[in-house]
Amino acid sequence: MSLAKLQLERYRLGSLAVQFNDAWLALDDEQAGKEEYDCRPEFDVLEGEEGDFLVSLSLECAPPAGSRDRCRFTSVAATVWGIFSLAEGTAEEEGQRLVMHNGVAILHGIVRGLLVSATGGCVGGPFILPAINYVELFRRKAEELEEASAEEEKAEDTEEGNSEE
Repeated sequence: MSLAKLQLERYRLGSLAVQFNDAWLALDDEQAGKEEYDCRPEFDVLEGEEGDFLVSLSLECAPPAGSRDRCRFTSVAATVWGIFSLAEGTAEEEGQRLVMHNGVAILHGIVRGLLVSATGGCVGGPFILPAINYVELFRRKAEELEEASAEEEKAEDTEEGNSEE
C-alpha cells in the first residue's frame, strides 16, 4: 500500500456552535424552501520545529440577507486544528502546496462530519456544510500577500531614499 505524502497525525476541535432558528418551525414546506448559507472560511498554516505543520480552519456559516427566516440555522461556526506531517524526501515547494491545499480540504471534511453528528437529531435533518472553492481562496490570499509585500518593499525604498537626503 502506498501512503499519501501528506498525513494527518491528529486534530483538535477548538469550538463548535450551532444556533437553531426557532421561527423556522412555524413555516410550512412551501415557505421554508431551499436552504442557502454563506460560509466564510479562515485558514492558516504554521511550520513546527519537528518538520510538521499546524493547519487551522475556522468556518462561519449563516443564511444570506433576506433568507434568514427560511433556514433552520441562523448561525453555524467551527474551528479545528490539525497537525500534518510530510513523507521524507518531499520537495519543499510540493510540501507547502500539499499542506495548504490538502490540509485545509481534509479539515473541511472533518468539520463537515462533526457538524452532521452535532445536528443529526435536529428537525429537518443534519446541517450539511457546503463545499467551498478553496483553490480560489488560495489564489486570492496569494495575491493579497504579494500586494502587501510589494507595498512593504515600496515603503522601505521610500524610507531609504529619505534617509539618503
